Amino acid sequence: TTLPLTVNPSPPLLCCSEDPHAVFPTTPVTMGNIPGMPQMPIDDINACAKEVLSTFTPIYTKSYALALIDKLKAEAEAKAASGDDADTLQLREPPIPDEWLKEGWLVKQGAVKKSWKKRWFVATNRADNFRVLYFEKEALKTDFKKAKGEIQPCGYRVKKLDKEEEKKEFGEFAFMLKPYGRRRKWYIRTDTEGSAEEKEELRKEWVGVFQYSARYANAPLNPDPVMQFAFKR
Repeated sequence: TTLPLTVNPSPPLLCCSEDPHAVFPTTPVTMGNIPGMPQMPIDDINACAKEVLSTFTPIYTKSYALALIDKLKAEAEAKAASGDDADTLQLREPPIPDEWLKEGWLVKQGAVKKSWKKRWFVATNRADNFRVLYFEKEALKTDFKKAKGEIQPCGYRVKKLDKEEEKKEFGEFAFMLKPYGRRRKWYIRTDTEGSAEEKEELRKEWVGVFQYSARYANAPLNPDPVMQFAFKR
């Protein structure tokens, strides 16, 4: 015996295609009283899956990231409250740069006698507030207490002395540190050794170092830590 095959019409089913108003007629096939699956075209199945992935995936990814951040933050706060110093998730202050920016022989003019003397210069970094110290000998450079003097670059402008009258007075390859206030003017030359091209290149490098130091150095403070704290407040 065979079961009678009947086709019953049904209302149209809304499709998950790119067009939200698109519908396609479905004709579920039944065998007897058992309903069959609607015949859904493969293109509409793919479109529906694509739509779900394009909307669900980015939302889920973002939600997962936010949840992970909250979880790590909660764990970090819990460890900090318990006094556990082994927490590697805590942010720490980056180290202050302390390597010297540059060092080498330069010739400087004295403040009183106006004589020129050869000195070993050391341009420090942020850890030393960009101070520039000079020594009588290179071997003494690691002991700042033995420096013949120092330059606090904050508040200075750097100017090359290239005019003929400037060259006649201060020599070749000279530059000047000019203060904004009434502090001392510094006159420095790079004519220690090497060819004219090398001396000019050396002057260019040192001018750049002094400009950088003058830009980022802070005004010198009283060595008393209590007074420094009060000034910064």
